[in-house]
Amino acid sequence: MASCKKAFLIDDDPVFSAVASVLLKSIGVAEVFQVSNNEAEIRQVAKIASSSDLVLLGLNMSGIDGLAVLRILASEKLKAFVSISSSETGAIRDAAARL
Repeated sequence: MASCKKAFLIDDDPVFSAVASVLLKSIGVAEVFQVSNNEAEIRQVAKIASSSDLVLLGLNMSGIDGLAVLRILASEKLKAFVSISSSETGAIRDAAARL
């Protein structure tokens, strides 16, 4: 992870986002961006994220949920790594993995 230059946090939980931001910075991620879960911002992330970047995604969000976010990122040909953070059931996590 030390080679990760940027991380994009897409989650509507402000406590999780704050903790994740501090953790990522503590392991050497240069820039951490908190992204709201609206379609325009998500599409912008897909356009600017490089193959050495990370997207940390929550699945259970109000508005656009995590599965919809994954579909948007895939349609925009996201090059970054995606890490999913979720307490959802196995079926939901499996659906996310298939995307």
